[in-house]
Amino acid sequence: MDHPDQVSSETCIHCGKKFANCKLKNRHIKRIHGIVIENSRRCHVLCPLCKEGNILKTYENLRNHIEEIHKVSIEHVKFEFCSEQQYEDWRNAEKVDTNYAKYRTNSCKSYKTINYECNRSNTKGYGSNYCKRTEKAGGTIKIHGVCPSKLIVKIYNDGKITVDYWKTHVGHQKDELRSKHLSAVEKNMVIEKLKSGVSVDRILEDARKLEMPKLERINLLNRKDVAYLSTKHNIEGRRDKNEMVAAALKVREWNREGKNFAFFFKPEGETHDILKKEDFALAFMNSAMEDKLRNFTTIVCMDGTHGTNKKGLDLTIMLIKDDRNTGFPVAFFLSNRLDQQVQEVFLGALRIKMQQDIKPEYFMSDDDPKVCKICIHRYQCDCPEYMIKNSMCKHVHLACMYEERKGTNSVLDEAAEVLGQNSQIRIHHQEEISQFLKEKMTQEEVDEVTEPNWKIVTEKHLTNWIHNLNDETFVSFWKDIQGIMRKADEKSNTTTTKRKMEKQEYFPTKKRKKA
Repeated sequence: MDHPDQVSSETCIHCGKKFANCKLKNRHIKRIHGIVIENSRRCHVLCPLCKEGNILKTYENLRNHIEEIHKVSIEHVKFEFCSEQQYEDWRNAEKVDTNYAKYRTNSCKSYKTINYECNRSNTKGYGSNYCKRTEKAGGTIKIHGVCPSKLIVKIYNDGKITVDYWKTHVGHQKDELRSKHLSAVEKNMVIEKLKSGVSVDRILEDARKLEMPKLERINLLNRKDVAYLSTKHNIEGRRDKNEMVAAALKVREWNREGKNFAFFFKPEGETHDILKKEDFALAFMNSAMEDKLRNFTTIVCMDGTHGTNKKGLDLTIMLIKDDRNTGFPVAFFLSNRLDQQVQEVFLGALRIKMQQDIKPEYFMSDDDPKVCKICIHRYQCDCPEYMIKNSMCKHVHLACMYEERKGTNSVLDEAAEVLGQNSQIRIHHQEEISQFLKEKMTQEEVDEVTEPNWKIVTEKHLTNWIHNLNDETFVSFWKDIQGIMRKADEKSNTTTTKRKMEKQEYFPTKKRKKA
């Protein structure tokens, strides 16, 4: 039961009568009590030429105000069309889609009414404090107030169309290109090119060509416009807006067609014996990749990208060295995390897919020391040629030396046999590594190191040493360095005021006492 002090929004405050909705209540107050209820939707109708912002409530009052107070004549014309095709031709000629925006649509039994407002009009009447996107560099195209130019289109059931058109624009420039929209014809032209496979660069290049002496909106086409049309009309053929759902639908389509390209797929939310419920994993290999992996298993490399996409997913790529001595990807693995547990699942699924064990002669893992956690055979490289990374996996270092050096074929083979034994590698290959350095170093580097060269080499060693520090060690090191730098600056800037006194001869001033 309602409290007696509380009045419902559907109850008349003058007589207490209840109504089904506010519209009936307002009509009752207007007819019976003679009071007009102000509609908040009409508060946005402001004059664009008045600085104080007069609220005129209706468009008719706005047009009368502009004609009487500001002495601006507003042109009003009426059109009647027998068919929809005639109306569309007229609308394209008047560029209604370019300069106007659909504001409201009302329907009744005999016809439908469509209201088009000037796209420069501030039809909301207020500025939102919440913005999803940053405002454009040129600012908003909305003016302070409402432009009197508008269209009222009535489409009758018998096919007849009537248009009330107020042509005069007030409060802004009519032909400002940045405020115009692409017309329907221009949008369809871009969409047809996208569907035909034309690249975005070619579409933009064609749009820059001037076919008319006057610059048009299509000449200012940019990548955002093309991306919007591509997304709106689903040119890329996405099965769902959610990428995870779209990936699941694509995998199901492959399975229905008998294409086992995704040999392992674990979507989010499903349980797995090893992976977590919130994990996502997708392994991909087509028939060409499978043939390459079966025929070339001598050298296998695992590489990956780490958090380079907006979803934060990790992409692991398995590559082999084919008959052309070039790297060829044979498997892709996309997952939300990258650790030993996930990699074991990927390699296990790959073994089931191949129905055999992959036994490469040489295996190279990710060469990033921060990611390569399983490589325990690491050492400090003293080669000046590799000062950029003085801490790296030695099989990667020797492989680089083998690839860069011409006329040798023993470094990689012997390194593979004794991989993991630093002392034996140094003994077996000391002569060959020394010869390699002699070929790569210039004559100036072979000569005795001068003071400037010594300074450069020292700076490189110090820089590489700093790069290998973790965060805590680097902070402690930086504090110590700041103290040393401060003392050095004080010592160089301080001028000594003390003077060294020369040794003086002694002259006694007191008279000797007489004996």
